[in-house]
Amino acid sequence: PVVVFVEVKARRGDPGRVAPQENVTPAKQRQIARLALAWAARAGVLEDGVTPLRFDVVAVVLSEDDAVRRLTLIRGAFDAPDGL
Repeated sequence: PVVVFVEVKARRGDPGRVAPQENVTPAKQRQIARLALAWAARAGVLEDGVTPLRFDVVAVVLSEDDAVRRLTLIRGAFDAPDGL
């Protein structure tokens, strides 16, 4: 089994603007990974030493009336930074 943590980012309007996933900055990645590792340790997920953790991002582009124009799943979008 794999434990997956998913960050969802949405943007409304012109799809030519900054892509939603670009807002998952290195600082945000560190924050997500730190919280995920803390949860996994408390939940006992890390005890076996073999259960992998994966960090995905879902990018959602919405139209002005909030209809979904595009939804993209990015599996393994980033790894937990070293030193956590």
